[in-house]
Parts: sequence; structure tokens; C-alpha cells
Amino acid sequence: MPPVLAVSIEYSRVLANVIGITDSELPALLAGTSISPAKFKVHEGYIDWHDQHRIIKNALSIFNQEGLGVVAGQFYPLASHGAMGSAAMSAPNLKEALAMFMRYSRVRAQFTQLSSTQKDGNFILTHELLVEHDSVGQFLIEALLISAKLSIDFLVGRPINNAKVLVNFPKPSYNELMEDILKCPVYYEQPEIEFILPIEYLSLPVATRNKTNKELAEQQCQTLEQQFEPTTTVSEHVIELLRQLPGRQLTQAQMAQLLNMSSRTLLRRLKEEGVGYQALHDAEQKKLALHYLNQPNITLELISESMGYHDPSSFRRAFKRWFGTPPSEYKRTQ
Repeated sequence: MPPVLAVSIEYSRVLANVIGITDSELPALLAGTSISPAKFKVHEGYIDWHDQHRIIKNALSIFNQEGLGVVAGQFYPLASHGAMGSAAMSAPNLKEALAMFMRYSRVRAQFTQLSSTQKDGNFILTHELLVEHDSVGQFLIEALLISAKLSIDFLVGRPINNAKVLVNFPKPSYNELMEDILKCPVYYEQPEIEFILPIEYLSLPVATRNKTNKELAEQQCQTLEQQFEPTTTVSEHVIELLRQLPGRQLTQAQMAQLLNMSSRTLLRRLKEEGVGYQALHDAEQKKLALHYLNQPNITLELISESMGYHDPSSFRRAFKRWFGTPPSEYKRTQ
């Protein structure tokens, strides 16, 4: 079974190509992950979010220029999205193609959730980022929007110039590059991440439409979806996600969102298993804190940051609550 928060490894291989990684540079790209260079080259399937986050973070450092998400997004065409992309390319019209993306996005990556609505004559596609809104999160937003816009342009056979893009981050220094590639206005510091286009585009036929190919691609998507059907308990899924996202202090509501259920449902499901969310969260935090404290030459500030605390004093209070003693005293007694 794939990780709870899974991403196709193919996206990372494309990213490696974009920044020109050679065999000798591959260890630097994979530093801090559980993936060997040999596995990276041949593995088919998924990697977990911790490894994906680290790869993108390493790539941002290696690339050492602003706007990597914008650059990389141009290299994620429909064909790079596997069976989901094939299903969209084979759809009869743009409306059905977009439905394929919303229906099967999780078979390719689970760091975002797609939804749509129609308002004032516009179709609004909303991207909800389910992971950290850090430099990696901004990379993902930029790459997703560039890939989505270029894919839609391909499907309808021409650039859609009267679309609009809304993002939740400030205007970057490379905004002109992004707007030139998108060929539509971008509005910054918005509450939602949205791609908006006039509703009449939805009825446009897709030139590569093919009913047989669409059915085959959907069958493949459905087979891939089965890998994500829960075969373990909810508490095991919670623990796995806490371990994949060690730098976030996830609330119960945020965890429920990652598991695609309501907070009330998560509470009920955990109660049925005889556990509570806070107990699971604290147990993993305690293990992680002890792991970091046992590392040589690591500061309390770095431990606090790595565990998602705003400052060392917050971490100290949590540690004392867990173990009855401050971290410095605990380390001296070991």
C-alpha cells in the first residue's frame, strides 16, 4: 500500500531533469530522504511526503534562483500525469477533462485537493494545499497552476487569455515571468488558490477525445485508487501522517482534512478504536523529541524549529509536561 500522503516519484524525476541534475549530483538532491540514487532512477510508484518535501527543498537550494516552481510547471504536461492525464486528454470536452482531474488527482499526488464551483458566468477551480505553506508549498502552487493552465490551453487548442489566477502569496520578484507563461492576470495575497475561466469554455471539444482510450485510462485510475483504500485502522493512518509531517503541529481538524473526513468523524473513529487524537499526537511528539535530544551537537532552537514550535520556550513547556523535567535537565541525566 502507498504512504498515506503519497506522491508519484515521476514528478521528482522530472524536477531533477529541469534543474539539470547529473548522476554525481543526485545524492545532493536526495539528501535527507530514504531514497537511494539507484532506487530514484528505477522506482515506479509513490514516495511519502517527507521524502517529497525534502527533494523539493534540496532542488530549491541547488537551483539557487527564484521561480523554480514557474520554470518546473512548464515541464509537467498532461502526459506527465499518468493515467489521470490520459483520461483528461481522451475526454469529449473540457468540462469532462477537468472532471477527470478532480476525480482522480489523488492517484498522482495527495498534497492538494481540487474542488470547483460556478459563479457569475465563471468556472472556478480551487486548489487547497494540504501541506505546509512554506517555500516548498509555494513551489507546488506555482508548478500546479502553470501545469494546469498549459494543460487547459492544450485541451482547447489555444491560450485562454481571459482566464484569471488567484494565489495566496505576495507578488514575487519573478511575477512577470509567471504572468507571461500563464498568459492571464494573476492576483496575489488572495484568500484562496483559484483558476477562473468563463463558463463557455467548458463545452469546447477536446481534439484528442477518444471514448475507448478514456475508458481504459479510467479503468487504470480506478485500479490505482484501490491502493489507497484503507486496510489499516484510522489511528495507524494518523500515526503515519504525524511521522510524515514532523515539522507541523497538526490540530485534530487539520488531521481530519488530510484524511478526507470531518473532525467529528475522526473523533468518533478514534474513539471506536479506544484512543484519542491528542494522545496519539503527544506520543509521537515525545518519541521525536527524544530522538532529536539524542543527536550530537543539536541545539534546542533547531529541535524546536524541526518540531514545529514557534520558539524554544514553547518546546520546553511541552517537554516538561511530557517528562516532568526540562529538556536540558533530561539530557544531563542520560
